[in-house]
Amino acid sequence: MKITRAEIKLTVPARARNVSTSGQTAGGAEYSLRGGLIFHSMAAIVIGLTLCLAATTALAQVNVTMPWLRSTAPGQKTSVAFMQLEAHVASDVALLSASSPLAVSVELRDVRRVKGVLRPIRVQKLDIPAGSGLELKPGRAHLVLLGLARPIRRGEWIPITLVFEARDAPRFSVEIRAEAMRANAKSHWHRH
Repeated sequence: MKITRAEIKLTVPARARNVSTSGQTAGGAEYSLRGGLIFHSMAAIVIGLTLCLAATTALAQVNVTMPWLRSTAPGQKTSVAFMQLEAHVASDVALLSASSPLAVSVELRDVRRVKGVLRPIRVQKLDIPAGSGLELKPGRAHLVLLGLARPIRRGEWIPITLVFEARDAPRFSVEIRAEAMRANAKSHWHRH
């Protein structure tokens, strides 16, 4: 999830600026807050931490592991990317789109049977069932990077942004870097 800007504006009334508070905690420790600005500064910190926790909840919804893509030959304008996606929420999550600064566009594709033949078909989204995962791999669901600006060399790390949506959360994005491997290689993550 990418948070571009967060603002907390706290207005302190003039009559509350010089408030003093003191007392004793349940454990017997004494505390003292002098001046309303200290109290309101602490309140702003608590609000800020709450916003950060809300943002990390969206990040924890999908775990992306083992991303890789195929390196390309000079003049080749497409590549394919693979990875594992795991949904760590109570409701289903969908991968809605992807983008990369190196490609004009990135398509989501899944393999479907058309007239008795398995073919990669462009899809609007890839569903990830709640509490489980989806593996994007050769011969199955994958991403296709179209209109590459330049060839992708083996060993290079390519940035890709994935956009997700969960039923009970707003859209969120996850930025990853996928390692380029030769066209006929299987992911080195799966070597035994």
